[in-house]
Amino acid sequence: MTQQKVIIFLPAYYEEESIAEVIGKIPRSFNRDIEIQVVSSDGTVQAAYKAGAD
Repeated sequence: MTQQKVIIFLPAYYEEESIAEVIGKIPRSFNRDIEIQVVSSDGTVQAAYKAGAD
């Protein structure tokens, strides 16, 4: 059986200052691949990439 992936979508707007903290609190113990997608039209996406989002 193929292991399932967990995909987390985080809609955000003007959260450049706090997105790293949010991403850091996502548990990595799902025992499967995790993909974090941040949806935003401002600088939040770039900050999320730096914090480990996909």
